Amino acid sequence: MSSGEQLKYGSVPYRWVENTGFEVLMISSRKDRSRWIFPKGTIEPDEGPREVVLRETEEEAGVTGSIEERLHFQTVGKQQT
Repeated sequence: MSSGEQLKYGSVPYRWVENTGFEVLMISSRKDRSRWIFPKGTIEPDEGPREVVLRETEEEAGVTGSIEERLHFQTVGKQQT
């Protein structure tokens, strides 16, 4: 990670619906309401990764849940225009 970049943690909120299957929750980006994203955010000094994921998911998407497993992490650069 280069200077000025912040590590972010995110979630993929989902639920199982009988007769339908999985439903995945996405939210609109604050910067561009037409862009759909998963809840994510930066870690606070008194938090661990699990706490930031739960907090950001509730703050940004308004849902609570539990963490089942870590799926993946990836470094993503800013899009070039």
